[in-house]
Formats: sequence, C-alpha cells, structure tokens
Amino acid sequence: MQKPDCIIQFFLEAGEYSIPVLAAPYIRTKKMTEQTYGYLPQGFIKVAPTVNFSLMVGKLPTLFGAEYTFTYQNMNVQRGLLWNQENAVNRGIQANYTAGLLSASLSTRRFII
Repeated sequence: MQKPDCIIQFFLEAGEYSIPVLAAPYIRTKKMTEQTYGYLPQGFIKVAPTVNFSLMVGKLPTLFGAEYTFTYQNMNVQRGLLWNQENAVNRGIQANYTAGLLSASLSTRRFII
C-alpha cells in the first residue's frame, strides 16, 4: 500500500515471504518471516516538501544492489555474489535530492540483517 502524492507520503509492504536460494536449504515461509524482517518488512513515511527533495524514515530498502530481496520481486533464485553481501532492509533516515541529471541520497541506517 502506498500514497505517492502530497507532502506526506507513505509506503507499506506487508505479508509472509520466503527467500529461496539455489544450493541452500529451504526455510519455510512462517519461520523465514518471523526470524528475518517480520510481517512488515518494509514501510516508511516520506516527507517531500519539494519535487527535488525528500526525507524518508522507517524500514527502508537497500540503496545498492542489483537484485531485490523478495522472490516475488526477483525471480533469480540463483542469486549473485552481491545479493549475499548487501544489507537488504534497514531502519533509518534517508534524504534524497535531485537537480537535473544529478541525484544524491544520504542515509543513516541501522542494519536489520
């Protein structure tokens, strides 16, 4: 669920999930959900006072990485080396700024996993 317009915006991603990886033991959905990111793996409030600037607070997705964490977003169950090293979900604050072709993000985060 999300509200992508106005000054105050939000994003909520809720549910159960599994994260199958090729050549690794499968962990059942309920156990994976309870022992990793919980039933609300990503959710944040975003304040966007202008088109060029925004501030996000909550459980945020990673800033780097070419592969998404959850299988419904990433059908590549082989996964890559980067996927095993990136922090997938973080709690923290992130500021975003854009000006023409320039785009910058600055964040302070506490890793969840």
